[in-house]
Amino acid sequence: MGPEPSGDGSRTLINVDVRHCGSSILISATGELVEGAGEVLQRALDHVTMDERDLLVDLHAVTAMDV
Repeated sequence: MGPEPSGDGSRTLINVDVRHCGSSILISATGELVEGAGEVLQRALDHVTMDERDLLVDLHAVTAMDV
């Protein structure tokens, strides 16, 4: 998932990659966690089901995080 419009029409500065590996899911974020990024992350988390045993969220490539 690349930068997408947020609810107010602006663009978010975050990219999210979702990978499934057996019963595990890895969500990797790159860019800036600023206003609107929560919507992008929520859409990625919406794909997590009870079938996944492990959820990993990798924020190593996040360059900035807003309050």
